Amino acid sequence: MNAIELFERWFIVPLRQLEHIPAGDGAIVAFASCLYLYERFAKSLLDYSGKKADDAAFYAQLASDFGFASAADAELFWRIARNGFLHQGMPLQAERGGAALPPWQMTGGFKNPVEFQDIGGTRVLCIQPWLFRDRVLHLFRDRPDLIAHSKSFPWVSIYAA
Repeated sequence: MNAIELFERWFIVPLRQLEHIPAGDGAIVAFASCLYLYERFAKSLLDYSGKKADDAAFYAQLASDFGFASAADAELFWRIARNGFLHQGMPLQAERGGAALPPWQMTGGFKNPVEFQDIGGTRVLCIQPWLFRDRVLHLFRDRPDLIAHSKSFPWVSIYAA
């Protein structure tokens, strides 16, 4: 099987099934999985384009792909969401030293995959997990050549026993 077929089997099908779990209980797993998939996409895209996949380039790409107002907002989202969910299973809410980060809400009712909104005078990170999933999968569908592009994390092959 090629990388595109495996991506479909290993990621697209399971991520779509998570939406059918009652009460939205598959949302956190879908969102967290799409964070690492997006990281793979963005870093592969930057490398493919001949750019260094450093933090500044990554946050600029994230801002572009998800419509953040700035790379600084994209970086703040990434610290809260990626560093939180992929290290401890929940969004990071305090920096080392105790500085508070914006609170977050996750619901299927938001109109954008991810954005900061002013809610009752508080800046809140708003996550629509299914739109975030759909955006990440759409990026790979538009550029399936990036699925297996990473040299640092090469795509695994399956061989018949």
